[in-house]
Amino acid sequence: MNNGSVKIGAEILGLDRINRLVADLRDIDQNKAIKAGLRRGANIFIRTGRQNLKARNNEKTGNLMKSMRTRVKKRKLGALAGFSMNYSRMKEEGYGSHSWLVDRGTVKRETKKKQNRGIMPASYFWTDTKNQAGSSAIREIENGIITAVERMKR
Repeated sequence: MNNGSVKIGAEILGLDRINRLVADLRDIDQNKAIKAGLRRGANIFIRTGRQNLKARNNEKTGNLMKSMRTRVKKRKLGALAGFSMNYSRMKEEGYGSHSWLVDRGTVKRETKKKQNRGIMPASYFWTDTKNQAGSSAIREIENGIITAVERMKR
């Protein structure tokens, strides 16, 4: 069964502006400042995803809510937001665990003996998070970098 992958992300086009913000800092401090901003941007995706999940699925979604994670990359500049502790899967598919079943839903399924295994209606909570949180995540990354730079300069 193909789950159809979804990649959630935000792309910063004005990297020269960010480089000017951190130009006065040492290399180590530059990375800390940029990663602090990336962490704040990834948290926007998680917060919006939880709000969407809660609003669209009235039933219990506690385990799925608790499984949402963010991770700032160690060697490269980037951040991941998703569901699994297996971050390579998060990177490839944007999903983890069984979250794609809730997001994309399933069709009516039957066994070979024609026993009904149900249907899961799609809620598209994680797919819509990209559209809702993309621009605010970029603003939050910039604000996080500015805050970190000011804190380090003090």
